[in-house]
Amino acid sequence: MKKFFLSPLLALGVVVAACGRPGKVRPATAHRGDTTATAVAYGETVPPPLSSGGNASGAVDQSEGMLIIERLTRVYGEAGAPVGANIGSSRCPGYIEGWHFSGERLVFQVRGDTARARREISQAAGSNHFSIEKVGGKVYSEKELGVMLDTINKRMATAPAEVSDNVYMWGVGLHAIDVHMRLNTEAARLAFRKHVYDSPALRFSGSTGREPCSVTGVADTLGVSIRPESDSFPADARRAAFVLRNHGSLTVGTGEDYRMAVECGGRWYWLPTAGVVNSIGINVGPGGSHTFYGQLYPTVNNNRPGRYRFFKEVSIDGHKVVLMCDFFLSGT
Repeated sequence: MKKFFLSPLLALGVVVAACGRPGKVRPATAHRGDTTATAVAYGETVPPPLSSGGNASGAVDQSEGMLIIERLTRVYGEAGAPVGANIGSSRCPGYIEGWHFSGERLVFQVRGDTARARREISQAAGSNHFSIEKVGGKVYSEKELGVMLDTINKRMATAPAEVSDNVYMWGVGLHAIDVHMRLNTEAARLAFRKHVYDSPALRFSGSTGREPCSVTGVADTLGVSIRPESDSFPADARRAAFVLRNHGSLTVGTGEDYRMAVECGGRWYWLPTAGVVNSIGINVGPGGSHTFYGQLYPTVNNNRPGRYRFFKEVSIDGHKVVLMCDFFLSGT
């Protein structure tokens, strides 16, 4: 079963699913207390799919494989177990350590004698329409990765801020543990390996901190504006506040996602802030306003005094508009 976990700082409610199997996430505390909406990843990170392939139209028919999984759940699963929850069951052969799809083809992860495994699984499933993948060495099974994940979950709860502020989602991918970082540098990877877990199975993703920002926007249009709550915030501030005001005649629609950039040497670069936000619709009517909070992650970005930008995409009368405002971080 593919699992992804969110940092406890992130919003409750994300479900990451793969191959028709339910995902699981760690309960987390929302940034805001006025919503229980679903949370979604934003920025450059999206968990990689466990299955791949498809036909010319892009559709993948995994129905035959799922029928096999349903049959094996009845044979190998505990009473009342959900479909696919076989691994680790007392009735399931120990050599089966996982399963996934490669396109339309069901693949069983097997340790040891693959010929015996194919024969016995075929007999139990009443079908041989599947493939066998031998695990071992650096070919990690779902079962192995699950054990690693349990350890990571426990250690992330006590990880230092340089790790816990940076790593916002982690979980079991195909043959790897995917660790999603805001800032993915050698130092950040070493910190995770030192304080949380070290294995060749780890697969890191995230910003390098040097991605150029060429996006531009407007501070106001049609009576709609975005401004920082203060022209300057301390360089070690954890967040900055921005107020959207609607002095126009049309309702403004938006969400809680945003992006920020930092000026360095006369050039603009994206500030690593990728993560998870509440997936809710926010409407600001004529005469109304709404305050947004941009997380600065000072322990991750080592923010310096200087010029920064906040970007917010909104919809005005069905037209997408990028609102942008500058702000400054100052030294103490």
